[in-house]
Amino acid sequence: MALKLKAMFAEAVHMNAVLKEQADQIKQSEIRFQQLAFTDALTNIPNRLYFHSCLKELLEQPHAYGALLFMDLNQFKRINDTHGHEAGDALLQHAALLLTQAAGEGTVCRLGGDEFVIILPAAGSQEIERTAAHILERFKEPLAYQGQLLQPRTSIGIARFPSDADRPEELLNLADQAMYRAKQRGSGIEWYRDPDREREGRT
Repeated sequence: MALKLKAMFAEAVHMNAVLKEQADQIKQSEIRFQQLAFTDALTNIPNRLYFHSCLKELLEQPHAYGALLFMDLNQFKRINDTHGHEAGDALLQHAALLLTQAAGEGTVCRLGGDEFVIILPAAGSQEIERTAAHILERFKEPLAYQGQLLQPRTSIGIARFPSDADRPEELLNLADQAMYRAKQRGSGIEWYRDPDREREGRT
């Protein structure tokens, strides 16, 4: 009887170990699935789905403030058409790396195509300006691709929260509008509402 109970106990311990291992595998699979769902396959940075989730959560926090930077690559279509899609993909990967290095505490996401955003939480106007200027400086670095130098250029639109907007879609739309104005000028930085002009208006 004692031997039978001992065998039953050993079997129960083994089954618990097997079940725990299976549960751990399921948990790891869920984590991996979530990572894949939130990661851009080409650039390995957060994607549009993660961006919307992250920005929504941030804007729901009390007293949240900061900025959203919206960027795309100038003349990306020309580079893609001239040098091929593989060159275009390499340029997107290069841009993602430059943005990640320049963003500091910001979160860099790829929305799709050649469009990128950076969420800068708890950032004042000077920090936002420094980050945007640093991005433009980093984008002076060309990409060596198959014996050629591909030169990325970007235009940056900036919208602040909550002063410009406090809802994700509206904030994204305003940053996009500012980016388009910068693109019309050739490149550079454009605020949806210039903080320097706002300060002048209050004096």
